[in-house]
Amino acid sequence: MRNIQSFSVAAPGVTHTTTISTAVGGTIPTTAGGLKPRLLRFCATATAYVKLLPAAGNAATTDTMVQPGAPVILEVGGNTNYSVIDDGTSCKVNVVPLEDS
Repeated sequence: MRNIQSFSVAAPGVTHTTTISTAVGGTIPTTAGGLKPRLLRFCATATAYVKLLPAAGNAATTDTMVQPGAPVILEVGGNTNYSVIDDGTSCKVNVVPLEDS
């Protein structure tokens, strides 16, 4: 039998609209309890790249790829910021804190 981990979304995330090849980002959104999440889910409307950072910085097209319809979940660890960049086509990237359930 497989062990399936489930998560809940109890706090609003952030949606960024990227402009061609310009990185955007910010501080990692908190959980409903106001805490730093253990995991973040990234979804994109077009190919984008994401990066978790210990301080403000920029993602590059060599970082973790997010494809439309294929969300990526990353462990936050000691990071406080994230950055996203598109693949040459403007897109929306949604960043949501996940809560263990």
